Amino acid sequence: MTRVRIAAILTICLAGSFLAAQEQPKAKAKPARVTVAAAKPTEPAKPKLTEEQRQALNLLEVSEAAARGAEPPMRSYSLLQIASSFPTPDEKRSRALLRDAFTASLEIHDDDETRAKLQEYIFVALLPFSLEDVQELLPQSEARVRMQTSESIISLYADKKQFDKAIELVHQVTGWDEFPYNGAGKLMDAMPADMIAEKQSLFLEAVNSYKNHKHPGIRIGGSLTGLITRHSAGMNPKVLMAAMEEVLSQSKSKDEKNQRAMTIGGDGGTVAFSSDYEYQLFALIPLIQQIDESRAKALLEENQSIQAMLQQFPLGMQSVDPPRKAAEKKDQPQQQERQVVGSGVSSASTDKANANMSAQQYQTMLARQRAQEIVAEAATDPVQALAHATTLPVTSGSAPISPRGNTLAAIARLSAKKDPAVAGQALSELRKIVPDMPLGMQSPALSTAASVYLEMGDSDSAAKIVSEGFKVAEKLLEKDLDPEDPNKALKAWWPSADAYRRFVEVQTKVSQRDTVNVLKEIKDPEIRAFESIMYARALLGLPMKRTMVAEKRKGMNRTSESTN
Repeated sequence: MTRVRIAAILTICLAGSFLAAQEQPKAKAKPARVTVAAAKPTEPAKPKLTEEQRQALNLLEVSEAAARGAEPPMRSYSLLQIASSFPTPDEKRSRALLRDAFTASLEIHDDDETRAKLQEYIFVALLPFSLEDVQELLPQSEARVRMQTSESIISLYADKKQFDKAIELVHQVTGWDEFPYNGAGKLMDAMPADMIAEKQSLFLEAVNSYKNHKHPGIRIGGSLTGLITRHSAGMNPKVLMAAMEEVLSQSKSKDEKNQRAMTIGGDGGTVAFSSDYEYQLFALIPLIQQIDESRAKALLEENQSIQAMLQQFPLGMQSVDPPRKAAEKKDQPQQQERQVVGSGVSSASTDKANANMSAQQYQTMLARQRAQEIVAEAATDPVQALAHATTLPVTSGSAPISPRGNTLAAIARLSAKKDPAVAGQALSELRKIVPDMPLGMQSPALSTAASVYLEMGDSDSAAKIVSEGFKVAEKLLEKDLDPEDPNKALKAWWPSADAYRRFVEVQTKVSQRDTVNVLKEIKDPEIRAFESIMYARALLGLPMKRTMVAEKRKGMNRTSESTN
C-alpha cells in the first residue's frame, strides 16, 4: 500500500465592515452626516487545530486509504470508525463514509451475524446526521436491523411529538415484520391522554401481530408482555385477557419441547424461573388477578411455584424491578422489563446439567449483587469496602467477569481523587490477582489500573502497567492467530484488538512516541491498521462508546458487547 501523506493547510478568512465618516463644510452648520459602507458577507472562521488534531487528521487520511483496500468486513468497520473520528464536525464527509461503510457490509456474504451487527452500528452513527439516509438504506438491511432501527426512529418521532409519523412507521414495520413492541411502547408513553383511541388501536395491532407470529425464544426487552403490563390502563379488559392468554399459551406450548431456566434481577431482588412459562405467568398474574380473580386462582393452583414467588414479590415484576423515582428517570429511563441475567435450554436428558448451569448463574448474580453493595459502601467507608472486596471470588465459574477484580477497580476509581491511599491499595490488590485471571480478563483489569494511576498523577506506574498490558495483547494475538484454531470473528472485534485498543488509549496519554513504536510492532497488518485509527481517536480524546469482543472457534461462538 502506498502511504498517503496529506498536509493539513488551514487558512482563516476574515472580512469585516468599516465606517466612513464624512463631515460637510460648516458654513451653514449642518449636522454631520455619516455614510456606512456596505458590509461584506463574513465567512465563519475555521477553528484552529491543535498539533494532536492535525496529527490525528493525517492518520485518518492514511487509514481511510488503507481501509478502502481491505476486505468488506474490515473495510465496513474501519470506515465506520473513521466517520465518527474527525477533529471538527464534517457532516457531509461523515455521511459519505457511513454510506460507503453500509455498501461494504452488503458485500459480506459468509457471515450474516457480522453483517447485521455492522449495519446496526452504521445506522446508530448515521441517524444523528441524516434520517433521510437511514430511511433510504433501511430496505437493504437485514430484517432484525430494520426492526431495531425502525424502533429507534419511532422513538425519535415520539420524542419530537411527531405522532402521526411514528404511528405510520409502526404500521409499516408491522407489515414487513412483527409489531415493534419497544418503540411503540415508548410512543404510547409520549402520547397525551386525549389520544387514548390511538393507543387502543396500537394495542390491538400489537395483539394481532403477536398471534400471527411464533416466539421460540424469550424476549424480555420489547415484548407484548411488557406492553401489557405497562399500558393496561384504558384498555378493554376482554382484550387484555385475550392477549395474556395468548402469551401464556405460546410460552406453555414451546416449554413442552424445551425448558428454559433463567434468573432475573432488579432493584427489588432476584428471582429464578425454571421455564419461560413461569416467567410469563409471574409477570402477568397481578393483572390477571385484577381482571378475572377466578382465572388467576385456577392458574396459581396449577402453578404452586408462582404462589411461593408472589409471597416475596406480591406485584410480580414490579416488585422485582420497582418503578424508578422521577429524579432517577431523568438520567436513567426505566426499562420496560429487566433483562435476563442468564438462561439455558434443557431437555429431560440434560436437566441435571441445566440445574448446575442455573446454580452457577445464580451464584454469579449473588456475587454481582454483593459487589454492588461493596461499591456503594466505598462512598462512605472506602477502607471497610476494600476489606470486603478482598473476600469476593477472583472468578465466577464460566462467566467472563471477576467479582473481586471489578470491585477493586471500582473502589480505585472512586477513591482516586478523594483518598489516593485507598486507591493505591486497591490497585495493588488488583495487580496481585491479575495473573490468576483468564487471559481475556487481564487486559481490562490492567488498563483500568493504568488509567487510575494516570488520574492520580503517577505516570511511571501507569507506563509500567501499560508495558505489561501490551505483552498480554501480544499473547492474545498469538491465540487469535493460532493456525490450528484461528479466531474467525471480525478482526476488529478480536480480544487482542480490544486489548491493544485499551493500552493504546492509555499509552497515548503517557507517550505518543512510544505509542507509535508499539503500533509498528503489531504483527498482523489489519490489526495494526485498525489500531492506527484507535490511536487517532486517542489523540482526539475520543474513547470508544461501544465495543465488541468476539471469538469464533471450533465449538465456540462467544461475543460480549459493552457501552461506556
